[in-house]
Amino acid sequence: MEATCTTVRIVFEKTGPARWIGHLDVMRAFERAFRRASISIALTQGHNPRPRLRFVFPASVGLVCRADIVFADVESDPAEITPERLNGSLPPGLMARAVEPVSPADRKSALAAYEFAEYRIALTLHDEVSFDEMCAVARRVLDRDRITVARSGSAGDRDVDIRPFIADLRAERSQPAGAVFTALAHFGSEGTVKHSELGQILRAEVGHAEIGMIERTGLLSSAEATAARSAPT
Repeated sequence: MEATCTTVRIVFEKTGPARWIGHLDVMRAFERAFRRASISIALTQGHNPRPRLRFVFPASVGLVCRADIVFADVESDPAEITPERLNGSLPPGLMARAVEPVSPADRKSALAAYEFAEYRIALTLHDEVSFDEMCAVARRVLDRDRITVARSGSAGDRDVDIRPFIADLRAERSQPAGAVFTALAHFGSEGTVKHSELGQILRAEVGHAEIGMIERTGLLSSAEATAARSAPT
């Protein structure tokens, strides 16, 4: 990386109409925002240079994201790169929440440090269920040795055990009309659990519920995930 470049970490939201924007269009939206804000961003090498943007675990279409992360290699003064400056050129629903420089020592490992996604899953209940019962639902899921789901791919249908990717699951609260769970999912080259699969698991375990809103509330490093699992319920 050139000595004049600085890597910045941008935390952003993807909500409203932007939740239906695919990853490539999200990337292009940030490229345009940098350009319109007159922020100089470093380019990749080769015949078709592109702005050096690296997204952590890009979200699937339709998923609301509250704190997603993109790293950008910039040539401008990082102190001049503010959420307000970017938000003036981002489309509705895409909003930068924070911008901070990454130390030179952490540049190479910044992207790989993130291994967990946190989800908030709401269920609409047909019958009233207590908070203790919802906590028991979470424990039953975590106590299972194997959770198999069917996935379709270019090679056909296959069964996948997603239990190794569910790092934590907790009931957040329960009300007469619904319940909310927080799930921590590991992701990486070996795979992950989809947010829709988490909703289906909980709906099946409760037995009398419908899946409501599912949001990705954060992307965490291993240390942050350990702290989240250790936090009291």
